[in-house]
Amino acid sequence: MLFYESGHSAGFDVFQNFNTTNLDFAAHFHRAFEMIDVVSGAIDVTIGSSSHHLQAGDTLIVLPDEIHAYHTPEASQCRMFIFSEDYAQNAYAVLKDQSLVSPVFHMDDRIHAYVVETLTSPDTTRLHRKACIGLACAEVLSQSALAERDHAEDALLCKMIAFVQNNFTQDISLRDLARQFGYDYSYLSRYLNKFLHMSFADFLNGCRVSRAATLLADESLRITEVARLCGYENVRTFNRNFLRVHHCTPREFRTKR
Repeated sequence: MLFYESGHSAGFDVFQNFNTTNLDFAAHFHRAFEMIDVVSGAIDVTIGSSSHHLQAGDTLIVLPDEIHAYHTPEASQCRMFIFSEDYAQNAYAVLKDQSLVSPVFHMDDRIHAYVVETLTSPDTTRLHRKACIGLACAEVLSQSALAERDHAEDALLCKMIAFVQNNFTQDISLRDLARQFGYDYSYLSRYLNKFLHMSFADFLNGCRVSRAATLLADESLRITEVARLCGYENVRTFNRNFLRVHHCTPREFRTKR
């Protein structure tokens, strides 16, 4: 399932940093930059249709609105930095219409240590954070070629995914999206398969099943009620789609928790 992470999708002076263990995160996107620094082990990162294998010492930058996912094959320890575009103004000016062909990069050991220490310190000022992020962006720009990016397509994708995530409990269809955004039904069908690598039905079911997995934690809700709250008109359809995603029925999923 792919989702739009609204918590990292707007605002000024947004900066977060945290450590991850065995990083696994489904395909998602947001308006912020994201930088991953691999401390130990290895991770696989997918950005759009490109795949990258990172090992200890590797750093990667994901640009705003790029669809990306993380998977740890065995074990990993990573640092993650999320920041709004005002922290990387010069880089954003260059990259707002471009994408990085090779988003994985390496910094000199001394620069790397300084950047990590500064960005992880709670006492660091905003000015120093901007300086360190600028150093990292300068490194990736010097090591990667650039490719032209179609922002009209990015904007349409954001609007479509946000619409589905805000309305998946209703009886909606791809034809509803076509009417909502003024596009041809066949074009949107091809568009979704190209950028999400899944059909509209699969994406819609992914949103519903993800919500159902959360609701199932509340044992006061009956399975039929969970199905209804997630947009399913009958339990049989709910069970079938839940099984496709989680490889178990909703009742089995609840028992395992």
